[in-house]
Amino acid sequence: ISSSSSFTSSSSSSFSSTQHAHATLPLPPPPPMFASLGLALPRIRECQRRVGEGVERMRAAAAAGAERVPILASITACMTASLTASQQQQQIQQQQAGKDRCGKASSASASASFKLDKKGSKPKPSTGADLDAAFRRVDTDGNGHIDRGELQAACASLGLPSSDDYVDEVIRGYDVDGDKTISKKEFVGFIKQREQALWKAFQAIDVDKDGMLSQDEALKAVRQLGLKAEGRDAAQMIRLLDANHDGVVSYEEFRAYLSLLPAAQLRENVGWNWLAAASDRAVPAPASQPFKQLLAGALGGSISRTVVAPLDRAIFMIQAETGRLSLGSALQRVLQKEGPMGLWRGNTPNVIKVIPRSALQFAVYANMKDFFLLRKKPKADGSAPAGLTTPERLIAGGLAGATATVVTYPLDLIRSQMAVNGTKLVDTFKSVVKAAGPLGLYRGLTPTLGADIVGNALGFLLYDTYVDKYKMLTGKKAGSVERGVIGALSACTCLTITFPLEVVMTRMRVQGTGGRAILYKSVADCLVQIAQKEGVSALWKGALTTYIKVFPQVFVVYFTVASVNKALGVGGLRAYGEEGAAAAGTAATAASKKK
Repeated sequence: ISSSSSFTSSSSSSFSSTQHAHATLPLPPPPPMFASLGLALPRIRECQRRVGEGVERMRAAAAAGAERVPILASITACMTASLTASQQQQQIQQQQAGKDRCGKASSASASASFKLDKKGSKPKPSTGADLDAAFRRVDTDGNGHIDRGELQAACASLGLPSSDDYVDEVIRGYDVDGDKTISKKEFVGFIKQREQALWKAFQAIDVDKDGMLSQDEALKAVRQLGLKAEGRDAAQMIRLLDANHDGVVSYEEFRAYLSLLPAAQLRENVGWNWLAAASDRAVPAPASQPFKQLLAGALGGSISRTVVAPLDRAIFMIQAETGRLSLGSALQRVLQKEGPMGLWRGNTPNVIKVIPRSALQFAVYANMKDFFLLRKKPKADGSAPAGLTTPERLIAGGLAGATATVVTYPLDLIRSQMAVNGTKLVDTFKSVVKAAGPLGLYRGLTPTLGADIVGNALGFLLYDTYVDKYKMLTGKKAGSVERGVIGALSACTCLTITFPLEVVMTRMRVQGTGGRAILYKSVADCLVQIAQKEGVSALWKGALTTYIKVFPQVFVVYFTVASVNKALGVGGLRAYGEEGAAAAGTAATAASKKK
């Protein structure tokens, strides 16, 4: 303890009167951080000991007439030294705790692109040096452009699909000049443009906001999606992206994965795709997928039916007539009796019916395909399991048709009678229930159910077959427009096979209504009577008109469904091939083992 000035006799006397007070001077209360951390108590005791020694030395100095010792300066210096030591100890313990917690390494990830602020919630912009390094990791030949082969290799290393259609979609997100490669300028511009979206995806998983993703956080993220996952799955997820092998995933490591996701997959399915890419098993869809499929089917069905409602009205009139009635004559009759709006008579229940019907058809079919795919095991050589078989597709399509028909048949029957008799919805419903009771709403269900089971089974099978053939012939995946055309062609093919049942279904529905006689006892009786009295060709009465209606209608359905599915990221990695996610997972598992 240093001295500053000499004592005089008067000052010595003054000190003697206050030395007891100094000797019992209480220490200031410790700062709140000490109380909370419990780290500084030994240092405080050491400080108190040193102050006590100083006071004793000051007593001796006073008695000997020595220089005055500034006790407050002594206390301040001691406390400052104690605080510095305690802060150092706190930092060391925090670092050690960070390493132990959930396998997280708190050593500063040499993160050049994003540094967390004090709250860990806002990133600083990526630096040019960091983006240059990220670009070089993909541009393996160093020519300043990322080509298809390099992008495929980068996707495969992160467990993502490396098929042409997937890589093409990723390239389109970057490729500004249209040369089908990614320049450094395009790469940097893409990352900066999507920086907030990338950071938002990372922050959604980084619960504790420490800038690292742990196994616990990865597991929690996928479980929140309704996916079944275990610790083993989370370990595979971390291992897949952990480039520096520190047991956690930094933002830079996660960004390398995010930057290779198409826009919709980045927006909708980050966690699901991460699990699917890392896992060596087929991963089921999250709980949100069926709702998206229902929405896509509902929009496709309602829009398409409204577009073709006039043709639909005319076809019902043609099929219900026992004589000859052309398309033009049917439309003219409606215009004369009911005016232009009469062409859409019956469309309201039609749209009401088609929303659940179309939604159920597409959603049930997609989920049944997932049901079969998830039960397939990898091949003996460890490669991805095979896709769906023809019987599995037929079963999935048949169940989709049966489910939709049973749910929507009452509305279908009411719509048919409204279109033929010109009555309103409520009046038609009351008339049917009054005449035959509630079961009357299902009159004629058998032929309709049979036609829809066969029609949906064949329709979906033909659609998937044509889509596969298109890819085989062109070497590229069918887009929304191509899927619309393929869907329309498959529907027309299927319609040719099932049309006689459609005619029988219509005759069975309308007999006994509007003053019509009951002529047919059963489906078989109806088929025989039509063939005998009107000729076999009558079983395809109205087929040409139906083709004219069906082609644009089904085109709109499949075009809309494909567009909505793509925008909502429906299917995840499986949207790029049924076995795409499984194949990616197999590749990812092999890559992680090498790590």
